[in-house]
Amino acid sequence: VCTHGIFSGAIYLLLPMKSSFIIAESCPIAMHGVRDWTERSLPDYSIAEARSFKELNRALADRRYDLIVFDLELNDINSYQTIKRIIRLHLATRILVFSSRPGNVYAKRFIRVGANGFVSKQATQTQFVAAVQKVLASSAYMSDLEWLERDCILDLLSNNELEVARMLAQGAPVTEIAKALRSSVSPISPYKTR
Repeated sequence: VCTHGIFSGAIYLLLPMKSSFIIAESCPIAMHGVRDWTERSLPDYSIAEARSFKELNRALADRRYDLIVFDLELNDINSYQTIKRIIRLHLATRILVFSSRPGNVYAKRFIRVGANGFVSKQATQTQFVAAVQKVLASSAYMSDLEWLERDCILDLLSNNELEVARMLAQGAPVTEIAKALRSSVSPISPYKTR
């Protein structure tokens, strides 16, 4: 009860707001699993879904989320630039990268561009839930902290060079790589050589 000022005599209950997060995952089975794990382990959270970058953008325009669980395989995006953009536009939103890509190659890179955590799609339910809780508590999370200390030959490549190498290894033509990276073909060719 407030007994002075303009709120004199009024009773205010300060109820904690329900934390909310959005799962940005392109694979329906993975989306279902993540949502199921989260609803059972963290029932006090409001959970939304986005199956594409376009859906994620729409959802972020409609409301504020405490956390984005971010699949790196969303179509037609440059993951590094997307994370930087989300951070620039939504400062308070935390980002947990959820990926099948090898952590020893990618975890450090995404932490450097501003993600708050990196968890492998090979993680157990316990590891995944711990990652969500830690990132929401404003801590960083890595599913294997050794990754931060280990050197990897691919650390010598820039983020763009690594994306080009990954896409080339998957058999993507240079024109498709340029489109995915929102670049022209000419900067891609030197990366291919390197």
